Amino acid sequence: MDFPPIICPCCGKPVMSVPSGQYSCTTCPGAIRMVDGIPVFAVRSNHLAEVTAGILASHRYNAETPADAHLAYTTHTLATYRTLRKIIDGSHPESKKRRLTILDVGGGRGELALLFAGRYDTAMIDVDLYSAQAAQVLQVGASHFRVLCGDCSHLPIGSHSIDVLIVKETAHHMFDAEAFFAELARVVRSDGILVVVEGVQCVLVNRERALARDRMRQLGATHHHFYLWDITRPLKRMFRETRVAHAVPTLFGSAFARVRLARLGTWMDHFLAQFPLFVRLGALVIGGGTVILTCRRPTVDGSLADP
Repeated sequence: MDFPPIICPCCGKPVMSVPSGQYSCTTCPGAIRMVDGIPVFAVRSNHLAEVTAGILASHRYNAETPADAHLAYTTHTLATYRTLRKIIDGSHPESKKRRLTILDVGGGRGELALLFAGRYDTAMIDVDLYSAQAAQVLQVGASHFRVLCGDCSHLPIGSHSIDVLIVKETAHHMFDAEAFFAELARVVRSDGILVVVEGVQCVLVNRERALARDRMRQLGATHHHFYLWDITRPLKRMFRETRVAHAVPTLFGSAFARVRLARLGTWMDHFLAQFPLFVRLGALVIGGGTVILTCRRPTVDGSLADP
C-alpha cells in the first residue's frame, strides 16, 4: 500500500499511484497535478486568497530575515526533533518492532521530516510548492521521505491512517485553527498521537498591540498570536487525552531583551529549563515561549473545515 494513503481533495475517493509514480483522480480531472515528482493537490478552502497571501508573505519575510536567524531556526528544529523522538518512542513502545508512519503537516523545507525519515516511514505536506521542491532536493543522498503539496486545512490523506501527526508551528498560519485541529483529528489513527508544537504569547503583553506590530501580518499573512488556552481548549474538545508534554519558556529572554541584556535572559531561561514541568508551564503562561502538546483518542470523525 502507498504511504501516505492519498485521497482526492475534491471528491474524497482513494487515489492510487501508477507504476510511474504519478497520481490522478479519474473522477476529478485537474484535482492533482505532478510537479518535479511532487503531487500538488487543489486547494479546497474558501479562503484561497488568504492562503495565497500567506505564501507570498512567507517568501517576503524569509527574504528579509538575516541568515543567522535562519540558522537559529534550524538549531531550534534539531532541538525540537530530539524532544519529539522521546515523546514518540515513549508513546509507542512498539516502535522498536515496527516502523511507525509519521506525517509532518506544514513541513516547510523538510528539515524535520528528514530527521525522522531514517527511523520512521515519513511524509510531509506543505501548501507552498517552493518549500516542497526544496524538501525534495534536501533528500539527495539522504533518507527518503514523501513530499506532498496541498492545503493543510483539507489534508488529501485517508481518515484514521497515520500513527503520528506532527504539527510544528503551523496552526498559527491557519485561517481557522479550530477547523484545522478537527482535520488533524480525522487523519490520526484512533490509537495514534498528534503532537502540536506552538509558540504562545506572554499574557502580560497586549495582544492587539502585538498583532499590529507583527511583520507577517503587515505583509498580508494570517498569523495568530495564541495564548496557551487558545490551543488547549479546542484540542481538549477533539481528543479525549490532551496534555502538555514539554514547555520551553522565554520568560527572562523576552523581558531582558528590552533592556539590551538578551544574552543574560537566554542564560536564565536555560537555567529555568532544568526545573520541573509545572514550574516551566507557569513561566510559559506568564512570559510566553514554546509548548509541545500531545493528543490521543480523537472524538471527532470528520473535518469542520469549510467545504
